Amino acid sequence: ASILLFTACSSVTPAQHVQWINGPNNEATTVELTRRFSVGEPVIRAQLRIAAEYCDVAVRLNGQPLLKLDSFGPLTDLDVTTLLRRNQNLISLSLHNHAGPSAVALELTIEHPDNTVRIVSNDLWKAGPNTATPNGAVSPLYWQPGRGSRINLFDDYTQWKRAQPGAESADDFAEISHIDGFEVELVRKAQPQDGSWVSLAFAPEGHLIIAREDKGLLRLQINDNGTAGELSSVNDTLLECRGLLFAYDSLYANANNSKGLYRLREPDAGGRFQRVELLREFPGGVGHGRNDLALGPDGLIYSIHGDAVGLPTVLPDRTSPLRDRTSGQGHLVRTDRDGHQFELVAAGLRNPYGIAFHRDGAAFTYDADAEHDMGAPWYRPTRLDMLASGTDFGWRARTGKWPPYQLDRPHNALPVSTVGKGSPTAVMFGYETSFPLPWRNSLFLLDWAYGRIIACHLFARGAGYVCRTQTFLKGRPLNVTDLATGPDGSLYFITGGRKTESALYRVRWAGTEQTTAIPATSPHRRESNKWSAMQRQIRRKLERLHASAEDSVELIWPFIHSNDPSIRAAATVALEHQQFSEWRDRALSERSPQIAPTVLLAALRAGADPKSVTNILLSDQGPLSAWSDLPGYTRLTLLECIQQSLDAMSVGQKTQVSGWLANRLEVSEPAAVPTGAGRLEWKMARILTMAEPENAHSSIVTLFRSATSQEDQMQYLLLLRNAQHGWNQADREAYFHTLNALERNFLGGDGMPGFLQTIRRDAVATLTDAERTTLGALVETNKTSEKLAITRSHVRNWAPADIEELLQTKPVDLKRGERLFREVLCHRCHRVHQQGGVAGPNLTAAGQRFSKRDLLNSILEPSSVVAEKYRQSVILTTSGKSITGRILSTGDYRSPTLRIQTDVLDPASIREIRKAEIEDHRTAPLSVMPKGLVNSLNKEEIADLVAWLVKGNLKE
Repeated sequence: ASILLFTACSSVTPAQHVQWINGPNNEATTVELTRRFSVGEPVIRAQLRIAAEYCDVAVRLNGQPLLKLDSFGPLTDLDVTTLLRRNQNLISLSLHNHAGPSAVALELTIEHPDNTVRIVSNDLWKAGPNTATPNGAVSPLYWQPGRGSRINLFDDYTQWKRAQPGAESADDFAEISHIDGFEVELVRKAQPQDGSWVSLAFAPEGHLIIAREDKGLLRLQINDNGTAGELSSVNDTLLECRGLLFAYDSLYANANNSKGLYRLREPDAGGRFQRVELLREFPGGVGHGRNDLALGPDGLIYSIHGDAVGLPTVLPDRTSPLRDRTSGQGHLVRTDRDGHQFELVAAGLRNPYGIAFHRDGAAFTYDADAEHDMGAPWYRPTRLDMLASGTDFGWRARTGKWPPYQLDRPHNALPVSTVGKGSPTAVMFGYETSFPLPWRNSLFLLDWAYGRIIACHLFARGAGYVCRTQTFLKGRPLNVTDLATGPDGSLYFITGGRKTESALYRVRWAGTEQTTAIPATSPHRRESNKWSAMQRQIRRKLERLHASAEDSVELIWPFIHSNDPSIRAAATVALEHQQFSEWRDRALSERSPQIAPTVLLAALRAGADPKSVTNILLSDQGPLSAWSDLPGYTRLTLLECIQQSLDAMSVGQKTQVSGWLANRLEVSEPAAVPTGAGRLEWKMARILTMAEPENAHSSIVTLFRSATSQEDQMQYLLLLRNAQHGWNQADREAYFHTLNALERNFLGGDGMPGFLQTIRRDAVATLTDAERTTLGALVETNKTSEKLAITRSHVRNWAPADIEELLQTKPVDLKRGERLFREVLCHRCHRVHQQGGVAGPNLTAAGQRFSKRDLLNSILEPSSVVAEKYRQSVILTTSGKSITGRILSTGDYRSPTLRIQTDVLDPASIREIRKAEIEDHRTAPLSVMPKGLVNSLNKEEIADLVAWLVKGNLKE
């Protein structure tokens, strides 16, 4: 089977391509871009996608603030269905340009019942009285990949178990789908005596060295036609060599269970290594252990370790001397060819397995998530990280802490990309392959758990990179452990681990031409590449000051406030390597609101008096007074300074801080897109509870009431759980209703039940006896399994033929319409102003998108128009059964079973099926909404219900 490369652009004319745009003069500091468009048909769904480079962007739709993008923030998708209006609409982009080729790209996809309309960034946009200036089309590689690399509910986390000895298998070849134009061939299947395979490397002579999971190394001859030749043992002492590297006439091996880095030399005629030398021991555990090796462009050997390996404490260290050095963090070290000198390069990782170098010299790894935390607000997905000198990514293995400590802080290095759920192993650039572009320039990531190879398309952005991902190939079972480029230019990869049966595969290009023509580099991308080359030089100049105490404060200072996160991080680490006495006074006297937060945070870490820092922060001319002009990252840094100074504040200062925070949380402004260093609203709410917990309730309840995502809801449930003051009955009921709903319907890891139980325990402990009595069963875990039914008497079997009669009936009572919305169970699946279910479309302000006729038609014939997101799924099993229903996205994401509800109103209709038994699945144009929900209403009541949906639920 094949995965098509780019389907979204195949039918798009050049005029419809997404363009990079800015104002007529992109050197202007601020630019306002606008686009008017008309909506004449019912809107089923509307999705906004936007990216910004070298400019901060505030986005508004019809005057409603949507989001605020940092100039180095991620490509962002947002559902804007409820904000569109029939007839005229207006998108506004407020740009604040920074140094570099600033531009923004946008696509608004509007799904109607019979067609889809796209509004894209191009020369139809206005910049005041002028038109916007396009600067070339956005590459499909930049714009389209990403959606296809995300794990969905059908993906089986336990697919690797099908490769266990004795597991049922249809044949010796895994079921593999891949990018069109490639071929995947099974080269050799391991025999029981060959063990399970965890790493591989091609020798200069062309043969392959494969590491067994238990112990020893194998030598496999690869024939000129890519077939396997003789397999023999060349070492039987080293335990679980997760990293192999040929360099300097030697084979270097990271032997995880032997807990050290070894050099193997002097092979005999049969290839067995006669000399095995321990270069350095690395103590610690072996789960997240000693992983991959790579030869850097500097000629040094790089070794990457997981958080079970003890953090070296006596090595030269390029990371900040002011950072938390507790163990339980993955790290990167490097050494010379003889292992005489070792140096710590980067840290704060969880379990980075692979390492690969970009042709520009940057090292990359694919770091693991904490599956236990999946679904919680503090969960960090698997990430692609650039391992620049001195970087600390914030991970510390402090398990069992409650409430959870903060992993993400402004002084942590930011990820290049959050990839999502997975189990990372090796990584490799395709530079040496014979693949066509873009694959030859791709960074390939291996996901062991879900059996995937992910292709990352990297684009230079400033001193770092931006990444777009897509699935390159995928199989079951395909527990991929390592990959390498063969002498023939093919990509070879192996499967194995956890004692599973292993195999060696070859991926080669078999097409005659590229599947999709890659468009020429746009002017914007050429300008960005040129700019980025200069920015990388600046970053490297700053990195030379790491692990150096020479007086370089004057050189470092101008780059502290760079909006480029890679330069800012390099400069901050360099500053913290300087003697504090050399920059203390300058930091405490710094008055630039762009620079002060970063240097004050560094000063606090270096031991500055928190009282002095507090006085600066809260002064009339302090950085807090310039909040409105600060970019998102600087705001987070400023909030971190406040948090770290709280203990030194007077009661009056805490009151001042809490009042300011409460006011800011009430201001209607675009929400800041997370940058990987924390959510702005979460940070502010957390500090508010720390500063004046007794007065924090009202502000956080407001955030809680408007929260829609599981992570937002859980964050505010967590912050409110110990609040004892300020509650009213409605807020208490809303709190426990939300908590109950999360316990029934959470989607996450196996830690979620315990997290939610702890929140419940703490929240219940704050209740008075009277409150417990009033709330009744709400305070207990609510897991109803009773079928929902409408208790009203049957009136008439309403049908689409009755629409004209119903349209002529005048509504008389909008309040009754709101009550009927609940009585006929609409609220179980539809949300209105953050209240209700999510199984169906959000009906807030539905009258802005649908006429009464449209609404009546959807109510009486639910399957007449159904957005794909809300359609039922049809599942075909390996035994030939067909099941139709709604997939329930609840429970542990890694569960080997899928839950399907065949009747949305009947919890007992849920069926479970093992993911391994799913042969195929598709969506069907069938709504999960049952017919006849309004058959207990007379025509006047239906008129009231529809009238409320059209205009009665609009907020003033």
